[in-house]
Amino acid sequence: MSLWTLALYACALGKTVTAPPNAGPAGTWALVRVNAEAVPVTVASGRVAIKILYEVIFLRADQTFSIFTVEKIGDVSSATPPETVYNYGYWGDSGGDLLIGITPVTQLGDTLTIRSNSRGLSVYARR
Repeated sequence: MSLWTLALYACALGKTVTAPPNAGPAGTWALVRVNAEAVPVTVASGRVAIKILYEVIFLRADQTFSIFTVEKIGDVSSATPPETVYNYGYWGDSGGDLLIGITPVTQLGDTLTIRSNSRGLSVYARR
């Protein structure tokens, strides 16, 4: 397991930080549920199983983002080490809708929700 992966796990173990009631989306968000199941969770993407061990989204004030996902693909029960997948780009507001990249996102207080075809409903909590 890489040092970066260990750092991501350490972030997951930290205390939840509650933002002021009108806080914008900038901040650190950790994946807590996918389709009502707690992380870690296994989801099917086509014919392949993906076990999501941890995912964190960093939304910066300059409207850039980074997403780091620690996951196992295929035989999720094997002893093979997980992979860390990186995604980055820009986030912003388009006509009142929050977008991370081109993906619509809903923020309600300290919760973000993202609906996708490949994963379903993902819920993130502010850290």
